[in-house]
Amino acid sequence: MNQRRFFVTGDEWGLVDIVPAENSAQLERVRKQIAEHHKNTVFSLTGWTTPPFILPSPELSLSDREISVTELSALFVGILVPADVVETCEDFTGPAFVALDCFAWGEPKEFRAGFYGRAPDGIIRTLHVAEWFFEDDMARVVASALGGLGAKYRLLLMSHGTWGIDLEDHERMALFLSKGVQGLTNG
Repeated sequence: MNQRRFFVTGDEWGLVDIVPAENSAQLERVRKQIAEHHKNTVFSLTGWTTPPFILPSPELSLSDREISVTELSALFVGILVPADVVETCEDFTGPAFVALDCFAWGEPKEFRAGFYGRAPDGIIRTLHVAEWFFEDDMARVVASALGGLGAKYRLLLMSHGTWGIDLEDHERMALFLSKGVQGLTNG
């Protein structure tokens, strides 16, 4: 039997988070820290001169909202497909391994665009967005579903420590889910 496998590389794990909206002040501070950290960075074909900036954990954890995996499952039923297994790796080249206590829901066709996170006891500790784009129509449906969750729990999407979107903002969420940050800067 084939398992529906959701894979996220270790280098990409958690770069796009869904967190309590109270973290918006932290987002502003982190955005400034990133700009300062990279102000003298020189990019070249062989890399860059600045070590990576490590994004801090949200000051207010998603687990404080006590959202159950069951509730998230109900939100995505008929829209996204649950993973049988979630895998990751140490970096882009390391061997894949099962990410313990993790869950994921993916877009039904290619099963890349979607959401994943950790819920060791059935309460979601982290919820992330995979960095694959949804088709425009699917992005609108997913953004609408997330809007209800955002309204109930006051949630914010934080991307790479530099962008924040209120989950209740269906239009911006749909742009982000279908085109990434490019959709927000060109839309």
